[in-house]
Amino acid sequence: MRYGTRTAVDGLSLQAEHGQVLALLGPNGAGKTSTVETLEGYRRPASGTVRVLGLDPTAEHRALVARMGVMLQRGGVYPVMGARRALRLFARYYSDPEDPDALLELVGLGAVASTPWRRLSGGEQQRLSLALALVGRPEVVFLDEPTAGVDPEGRLAIREVIGALKARGVCVVLTTHELPEAERLADERGWQVRPDGQAWRRVVASPDPIAIVEESLVELLLWREVIVVCAGGGGVPVVRDANGCLRGVEAVVDKDRTSAILAASVKADALLLLTDVAGVEAGYGTPGARTIRRSSVDELRRLDLPAGSMGPKVAAVCEFAERTGHFAAIGSLTDAEAILKGEAGTFVAPSGYLAESEHDETVEPRQQPCDEHGLGITAEKQNH
Repeated sequence: MRYGTRTAVDGLSLQAEHGQVLALLGPNGAGKTSTVETLEGYRRPASGTVRVLGLDPTAEHRALVARMGVMLQRGGVYPVMGARRALRLFARYYSDPEDPDALLELVGLGAVASTPWRRLSGGEQQRLSLALALVGRPEVVFLDEPTAGVDPEGRLAIREVIGALKARGVCVVLTTHELPEAERLADERGWQVRPDGQAWRRVVASPDPIAIVEESLVELLLWREVIVVCAGGGGVPVVRDANGCLRGVEAVVDKDRTSAILAASVKADALLLLTDVAGVEAGYGTPGARTIRRSSVDELRRLDLPAGSMGPKVAAVCEFAERTGHFAAIGSLTDAEAILKGEAGTFVAPSGYLAESEHDETVEPRQQPCDEHGLGITAEKQNH
């Protein structure tokens, strides 16, 4: 999704089924509303494919409108119109609507049914917007910041309505910038939501690899002095449904641990995990973040690292160093040669190998002739 030359949403892939609640979590300005408006058919994506209930939201918008409900962040009601009149008006747009009076009671607005929209509190306006989204008995409901500005009683009512919709088999897509709300949804679904710098992400399970099927072949090729390149994303098997959507993606095999196990199995001198960052950072995602140049396994394991990003890589290099007694490193793919020379990346030593004076984030490794541990890296402290 683009606005002129500015890209608002890019690289997004999601899927939701009947009877599921999908929460889009992100700060204000992250593109949540743009995403929802695209799903509703009010914005056309610059690229990619969107299907809702098997329909193209823009090309088949008229057919989709009758089957979806939309709750706006604000507005959508005549200022002088009361809640009951608004619901009765909207009910006439559908062939088989919900009972307006029953909806008023469902969202807790029976006592203010005749109060004009402009005199309702912010929370009451939100609850009326929710009722208007449900009056047409939709199969999918889009709720944009449904609990924003709502008091605790209103939040409870909205959550109960969402739970009832899910039980009825309705697909609910909601946006929120409030982490507690997302955490509550995550707890209900058994998800993990973890910080990754300034953003938050859902962390899916990463099963540990059981065995490397090609291990003997890799060992044979290495023995013959052949350069071996292993590639793959480590995803679990998935299938595409009739609408072209991927199904079954609930876990990815931990490719970092797979690399560590393979490196140890073939008796590698060292393990390098190359990624898109300069190395492991202390204070990741904060203005004062610094790349750690040298660390022991014990020190790295004490860091609070993103579970869905750097955490698995650190766990993998620590496992390799402990299992083999050799060194490991993490750094940028573009710095691979410099990492081998000890001039870049994060150098990880087995526990007990570094002297106490060498345990310092400002220590810079430098190249020395290779020793029995493989990388031949010693250290000297730089003056800053």
